[in-house]
Amino acid sequence: DGIHASTTTVRTAEEMRVIQTIFGRRGTAAWDEDNHLVQLDEDVPEDEHHDNRRNTPWYLPPIQRQRWCEDQILPHVNWGDLFFDLFYVGAAFNLGVLVLTAGQSIGQELLRGFLYFFGSLGPLWTCWEVQTLYQSRYLTNDYFHRAVEILRYLCVGTAIYNITPIRHYSDPDSDNVVVFTGAMLLELMLSMGLGLELYFKGIGDKSSIKNHTLDDFKFRNGGLSVLYLAA
Repeated sequence: DGIHASTTTVRTAEEMRVIQTIFGRRGTAAWDEDNHLVQLDEDVPEDEHHDNRRNTPWYLPPIQRQRWCEDQILPHVNWGDLFFDLFYVGAAFNLGVLVLTAGQSIGQELLRGFLYFFGSLGPLWTCWEVQTLYQSRYLTNDYFHRAVEILRYLCVGTAIYNITPIRHYSDPDSDNVVVFTGAMLLELMLSMGLGLELYFKGIGDKSSIKNHTLDDFKFRNGGLSVLYLAA
């Protein structure tokens, strides 16, 4: 099936244009004679950061990082990714305090503490996993997607900030759980918006992108939306 593989992995002119636009400011991209991506270097010397900022477009559609049979190219970890991971240090601390305060109780209060722990850990874990999978599959570098990233960081940070000791977290008069749920719901809406963008505007293997996006909506986003709205 070599002929089929060689035709399905060829990068289109649109893909090459978007990649060159992205890496014209951030590094280099190169193809072989069959239009297979063979180099994708996202590193830029520190003294070039200022000049390259001027070339960042306002919007570019997300592009598939890797086609079938292309050599695997590991994504570059940037400061935004490291900053996002730091939120989960705070999440681990706040969830630890939640479990610790619940562990000081017995009976129903202890059970409630563990329910709140897993009910808070699940959405945060899902958010991190979705962000990681998206960045490993698709490439973006424009002001629009940076703004969306900032909004998602704010949602995650707000949710983590509202994870408090069990006596406050489970208090009906406290708004911590409501704010946590609202922040996670907004983050999910942003994630679903990126999914719709992929379905209609994603560049790459259109069939695979659409099938994968539909699976996300059917098996993850739909259920989470119902869960958050019910909460």
